Amino acid sequence: MNESLLFENNKFKNYISYKIIDKRIQILIKEKTIDHRMIKNIISLVFDIEKKYSSIKIPITIILKKVEFKDKLTIILFESICNHIIVQCKRNLKIQMSVRKGIATHGISSSVLQLLNGEKHIDKFVKQYNFDLYQNHYRRIIHRESSKESDILSKTFSEINTFFKPFNVDPRAALEVSEFLIELLGNAKEHTDSDCLIDLDVTPADYLKRNDQSIDYENLYYGINIAVVNFSENLLGDGIQKIIMGNTVLEDRYKKVQEAYEYHKKYFNDDYMKEDFFNIAAYQHKISGREKIVETGGTGLTKLISSLEKKADSHQCYVLSGNRGIFFKQEYLEYNDDRWIGFNDKNNFISDIPNPNLLFNSDLFIPGTAYNLSFVMRKEN
Repeated sequence: MNESLLFENNKFKNYISYKIIDKRIQILIKEKTIDHRMIKNIISLVFDIEKKYSSIKIPITIILKKVEFKDKLTIILFESICNHIIVQCKRNLKIQMSVRKGIATHGISSSVLQLLNGEKHIDKFVKQYNFDLYQNHYRRIIHRESSKESDILSKTFSEINTFFKPFNVDPRAALEVSEFLIELLGNAKEHTDSDCLIDLDVTPADYLKRNDQSIDYENLYYGINIAVVNFSENLLGDGIQKIIMGNTVLEDRYKKVQEAYEYHKKYFNDDYMKEDFFNIAAYQHKISGREKIVETGGTGLTKLISSLEKKADSHQCYVLSGNRGIFFKQEYLEYNDDRWIGFNDKNNFISDIPNPNLLFNSDLFIPGTAYNLSFVMRKEN
């Protein structure tokens, strides 16, 4: 994974301090929640340390006291920071942490971060950062070199299917998760010259609904938590923007997207930006960001996410690319009769703007594309 892009795009003045104690740089994270903003601050601090001590490889200790990660993706991004410190900065790293966890962040228990928690298992961390299959945790980085293998997607699909077998997971949901991940890997393989990381965990089925006074142990819940990340100079909507903005004559559905852009651009503002339009265009049927326009473009990702959300008791799903993100909510993920998806109440992409509540700005810049998908499922008795 090219974590260097994450650091190059998130340089700013940070407010986290550090001390040198016993010949180690000690970073104390005082915040109680690690979210995108904090990830950006930590990246900036590491960048400053590397700039100041580039020739002196002072070891680093990061201390997290009773913190809670926002979600699965935030855990994965913090792991990426740690891998960058170890592999690119070539510094010894220790993590001292006590972390609160919930159904969406249970994966911290099986995170590779545990290998840095006071013990010297750096080599093992680097190895398992690239691949890990243990109990309730599956992780793999599909490197761009191996992505050229014709059967890599089918191999990964089989691995994920096998991973689910020991769990009491709805077989239909397990199949849809597998299909979803393979489609994202396929997209990364075709559209970006970059590695793609997938990380998946299944929690124990021992969660009760919050504030449930009945304490009904017949109604237990488990979580399926997924993060998919690629670090690339290509953002989610870049390819489509290049086609739409760079061609005066387009045909068929691409011409419709061009017409839609002429309508939507009149409503661009701080809440709805040009980047949002092209990000949404990336989910249109038979629309591809590849330079060579082909008839097989488009994606079934929203259909798969919608189906999984229908099966879930609750969910938290979004995509983040650059500084802009889209929340996925089941009621806005249906295609109309002409196979357009509008992310709005009218399900109209061509002449209606998306619901602004589905769009958000992130302090953290993601070079490439990152997905967070968490589903809370009721245990089947």
